[in-house]
Amino acid sequence: MKTYRTFLDINLALALRSRTLVAFNYLLPILFFLVLAGVTARRGGAIHGILAMSLVVGVIGNGLYGGGMQIVAEREANILRRLKMTPVGPGPILAASLVSGWLLYMPALILLQGLAFLVYGSPLPVRWLSELALLTAGILCFRSLGLIVASTANSVQEASMMTQALYLPMMFFSGTTIPVSQLPSWGQTLSSFLPARHLVEGLQSMVSAGAAPVSLAPGILAMLLTAVAGVSIAYVSFRWHREDKVPPRSKFALALILLPSLVLAVWK
Repeated sequence: MKTYRTFLDINLALALRSRTLVAFNYLLPILFFLVLAGVTARRGGAIHGILAMSLVVGVIGNGLYGGGMQIVAEREANILRRLKMTPVGPGPILAASLVSGWLLYMPALILLQGLAFLVYGSPLPVRWLSELALLTAGILCFRSLGLIVASTANSVQEASMMTQALYLPMMFFSGTTIPVSQLPSWGQTLSSFLPARHLVEGLQSMVSAGAAPVSLAPGILAMLLTAVAGVSIAYVSFRWHREDKVPPRSKFALALILLPSLVLAVWK
């Protein structure tokens, strides 16, 4: 347990020094909320939808940009090569990334909820435990995707390109920035397979209509299963230095990532 705590402390300290993570975890969601909330308020629209979208922007940025970038940087600097000579396995490193992601997101959640309440009069969540469970599932889901990037990318530049390839579709085709109803038919079909859509729809139904926890269960389950699959793949394909090759079975297992979302889309 001491090993896990040590890696968690290191992760938190390094994450707070990362300008990229600070920008995508805090600055971008807050700026996104203030701009859209100002426009919505002048038009007499509801703020809760903008709040839900802003929370999702923070979750996606926290997971994809915070989940694996640090691991790739440490591998590139040969820090992981030295760790391989110790009894430490991939478990504490991956676990520290997941837990630190949750802890780092909480200030963003408090800031956004506080701004919505104090500035625009948006009511505080009644079922806040359900909202926390939904956001936790989302954080774990996207952190696991970031960890998969860490297991396959050979450099920080390559990891950045792979992250962008995941980040942009999640932002534009999940309902986070553009309502799904306004997407073309092929875009709506693509949206059904993205984990971010479960998070967007769950938060919007909760903050606008106070959705019952049972209605959120399918989306939470899909994201948790995605997280389990992602962490499992990241564990078996974990590389201590760049010369290590990703096992072929890990590449085949990547298909499991979208399987929970596929099943939920077909079920709906």
